[in-house]
Amino acid sequence: MLYAGSLGIRKGIPYLLQAFQKLPYPHKKLRLAGSVSEEMKAILPTLPTDGVEFLGPLPQGELISWMQRSHLLVLPSIEDGFGMVLAQALACGCPILCSQNTGGPDLVQDGREGFIVPIRDVNSLVDRMDRLAQDRILWSEMREAGLRRVATLGGWKDYGDKWVEVLQNLIDTDNTQSNR
Repeated sequence: MLYAGSLGIRKGIPYLLQAFQKLPYPHKKLRLAGSVSEEMKAILPTLPTDGVEFLGPLPQGELISWMQRSHLLVLPSIEDGFGMVLAQALACGCPILCSQNTGGPDLVQDGREGFIVPIRDVNSLVDRMDRLAQDRILWSEMREAGLRRVATLGGWKDYGDKWVEVLQNLIDTDNTQSNR
């Protein structure tokens, strides 16, 4: 499993570490890519870290390589903007497990390209991690669904064209109402 982003409390790292330790697999591995925040440094010694590897900040090319080799990207944030790492992971064929507060609900359908769980819910994290660890067919289906989903996004040009259309519709609507 892989986590990518700053390692802090608001990113849900304590819940991720607690959930990971509850998994009953002796050779499990969780890799954390990103810098450790100051508040996290203070509580990290109190959290379980068996099987956890701290990779530190990584260049994008190296992060993509880790995503391609990982079975799951986990982003259990308590508060977050749109986690771009979610789209990156899907593009690498890596299913995602994220909280409701990551932008994930705008990108994936729960149970299709990955899983979306409530914030601070250690048991839901454990359940979804365990489900993917036990069900290789589900993992493969999520991997393929994620690749298909990313292919439908269209990239930055498509995104920009859609924004231009939205803004033009707003201007047209405003002009129509002003002319009444």
